[in-house]
Amino acid sequence: MEQIIKNNEIFRIIYLFPQEIGKGPNAIYTYFLRISNYLNSRKNELTREIDEIYIDLRFEELPQFNFQNLSIYLVELKLLLDEIYINFPFNLVAISCYSSYEYLNSLVVANLIKSHINPKVKIVVGGYHPSIYPEEFQSDKIPGFIYDHFPKCNVLFNFLIKGEGEIAFFKLIKQLLIKELKDEGNENKECNIVEGETFPLLDDLPLIDLSLLKRYKEKLRGKRLNIDFGRGCMFRCKICIPSTGMELPFHKNVRFKSIDKCIEELRIIRDTKWLETNAIAISDPIFFPKRSLRNKFYEKFRKFITDAGEFPYTISIYDRVDICSKEDLLYYKEFNITPQIGFESASSPMLKILNKINSQNEESLKRYIKKLEDLIIFSNEINSNIQMNLIIGLPGETKEVIEENQNFFLEKRLNGKSLSEKYKIIIDIRYYKAIPGATLYNTCETEYGGKIHYKEWWKQPLADHRVYNKIVDPSRELSFLESLKLNYKWVKDFIRHQIDNKTPFYDKGDFKILREGYFKFIHMYKNKDADYYSFIPKFWKQGFVYP
Repeated sequence: MEQIIKNNEIFRIIYLFPQEIGKGPNAIYTYFLRISNYLNSRKNELTREIDEIYIDLRFEELPQFNFQNLSIYLVELKLLLDEIYINFPFNLVAISCYSSYEYLNSLVVANLIKSHINPKVKIVVGGYHPSIYPEEFQSDKIPGFIYDHFPKCNVLFNFLIKGEGEIAFFKLIKQLLIKELKDEGNENKECNIVEGETFPLLDDLPLIDLSLLKRYKEKLRGKRLNIDFGRGCMFRCKICIPSTGMELPFHKNVRFKSIDKCIEELRIIRDTKWLETNAIAISDPIFFPKRSLRNKFYEKFRKFITDAGEFPYTISIYDRVDICSKEDLLYYKEFNITPQIGFESASSPMLKILNKINSQNEESLKRYIKKLEDLIIFSNEINSNIQMNLIIGLPGETKEVIEENQNFFLEKRLNGKSLSEKYKIIIDIRYYKAIPGATLYNTCETEYGGKIHYKEWWKQPLADHRVYNKIVDPSRELSFLESLKLNYKWVKDFIRHQIDNKTPFYDKGDFKILREGYFKFIHMYKNKDADYYSFIPKFWKQGFVYP
């Protein structure tokens, strides 16, 4: 399949998003669009014409990627890459290893390109995982079992961009074109680490252009389109990747686009006629934490829909208990915005562990928990659809933490009724995932006496990483299974109350998603460790049973 690249030829770039183990597509990401849009805004500075396509392996007709069916997967992936290369003989592939979930598929795709398509194709990788663990993309650090399926090559990834990619990628392409794609990367036997450059002013980024996504217009129906209004986060919650601040210093640099530019991008999305998604997600860690910007957005967005008509998509955003107000909930209802409020825990000791609020004194923690209750009550009064995230099995969890969560929802302190009996409450109950790069991942064992049973789960050819990265003993006091059992006792009562309240999230369809997402993962043990599985109580083996 190898081709000879001539100086006057078009330089062809593929932006490729890999598959994840254990998950299908539910969102459309725009990271590559930003990189492509910026590159094209400066293409007059390039010495050759460029052409680009976007390949999303989640939307291609491929088998679900895992190492149990790798031979079948590779046959289909080869056919796909061959077809693409015949019609679009690419010179460079940019792979988004956005998270640790895409790590193994990124390795497989890169190996297949180098060994089967053309060893001279340059491969660039970027994303959170490469930024945290750049060494894992050097050929001598790649898990050995990968080479059971591919010949070993001197260099697999030619370049790795660490951090924000737009400026760095443009400079890299410009440099490669000047060097006329000499094979210097292959001679080095190392992946060259390129430090990303942080945009000081996000308004300097071009307006979003969705054209690259059009290849998948039929498959995007019903999916969520993720866009960003800002970058960086001013908070240091210890469960989040940016909490360490060492590997990803650009997260400390909090920046926002002007409100006018945010509204203009929503206008572009609305006016893209071929796009048939039904939801927009603002992926910023927190939706305009600065009150003046938030209020300005409400003002400008109201004018936008007054002038142009109702916005055709639902919008979801991330908010915080200590920032969200009752006035915000009224605006969210008016504008069809669903806030995802990450309160994580109603336990004071756990809020301290998470570093969830700046002040760690007991009175501040009590006010935080009381405000959470007030937001729940007010959302019911105005019939507003807010969603909250609760994480159980967190490092540092104890019986006291579980009891405080239980009491917050089930204690009969409201005229003889509990909060969960009296009000509709939509909670996305999640079990802690050992995501690398976060402070809690680093301190689970040293500080809390817990144990992450599969510390480097992303490097192992497991059936479903989403199961095994949850196998964590949260503390010296609680094992993984003990945490599951104790949380089950109160979660099942909470869910029963919400079913009785006819809370929409817990109807038949949505409740099935919750049940499979939280409870069903326990079944996966059977294929991995029969002895461990035999200790799981009967009700866990069967999945959730409505009491």
